[in-house]
Amino acid sequence: MNILDGTDEIICNKINEITGGHKWFGTKTTLLEVSKICPSDIDLTALIRTLYQKIESNWKNGGQLGSNENWRWSLKRNIDPENKSAEIRIERAFANILSPEHWANQIPVASGLVGSADGRRNIDLAHWDGVRTVTLIELKVASDTPIYAAFEIVRYALLLCLAREHTEIRMAKPLWKEVSLARLRVVAPTAYYQRDGKPLSLGWIEHAIDRAVAAFGETLPESAKLTMDFGFRAYSSEPHNNEKLLVELLAFPQFLK
Repeated sequence: MNILDGTDEIICNKINEITGGHKWFGTKTTLLEVSKICPSDIDLTALIRTLYQKIESNWKNGGQLGSNENWRWSLKRNIDPENKSAEIRIERAFANILSPEHWANQIPVASGLVGSADGRRNIDLAHWDGVRTVTLIELKVASDTPIYAAFEIVRYALLLCLAREHTEIRMAKPLWKEVSLARLRVVAPTAYYQRDGKPLSLGWIEHAIDRAVAAFGETLPESAKLTMDFGFRAYSSEPHNNEKLLVELLAFPQFLK
């Protein structure tokens, strides 16, 4: 078992319901199908709640408090010259120009909670405003799809909610329990949201996820309540050369069409 056991199936069932037959949410075929439809009445609040309940159940069955490294705050700047991953390389490019007070990368979120596989679950990049707001970032260049990336960062945010609600779970930095707003972002080049040079129509699912995480955050116990929002973010230049540009990119409420 791992902390996210069963959550893929929950998401697949919902995507299957929405698209009428395309189950696996990580394929380009499903991405294109989602882009073709634009339902105005999709409510994903129950999906987010079911995902959280499954994660919580997995943790309770595992019964572990997790590693002391979970939810640490530091910048990992070194990179193996042999590592050709585009995501890793751009993440480290960010890390090498950002302030360690307000930025962190490769943040473990589930190590030791249930199974050994969870040690590889990390938030790519995060920003803290120094007060009450954190931004959790899933960086992409060409791998997976925007839909897959969206549910990755959403599930990591639910792990944050779990640790805030169940205070016995270890968290390396108290800031994670003190924040009141979490912004969830997928950050990728403009081309990541296109096919054959044409923009995909993903605004409806972006809005649906945004509404759902916002609604879910308000249902948590008062001590763990967390305001959340979600957004895809696209860039055409190289934001890792400019910290101010990156902060603006994350903060502005710019939804896709």
